[in-house]
Amino acid sequence: MECIKKTSSEWGGDCIQCPVKKDTYRVFLKNNCSESVDVKIAVMETIGRFRTFTFSSVLPNDSVSGYACTGNGKYFFWAKKTGDKSLLFPDDEEIQRDYGN
Repeated sequence: MECIKKTSSEWGGDCIQCPVKKDTYRVFLKNNCSESVDVKIAVMETIGRFRTFTFSSVLPNDSVSGYACTGNGKYFFWAKKTGDKSLLFPDDEEIQRDYGN
């Protein structure tokens, strides 16, 4: 689905969940379509594990983000039209197996 586009990313931004902010990597994505979408983001930590984030019903022009506390800059995302039951997002184990180190 072409609706979701990366708008920016940053290193070292504030993240309440991360003890050392200088290693934090965050990616920002935006819904550029006229319909709401569901989104799953996976952001890789330097140890090779992914942090995953799932967002339901992201409205047109809304943004979402995912982060890794000790990120390496690698990320993936999946999107589908809200309510589309014919497509399933990969689960966390599949993401780690198929995209991890």
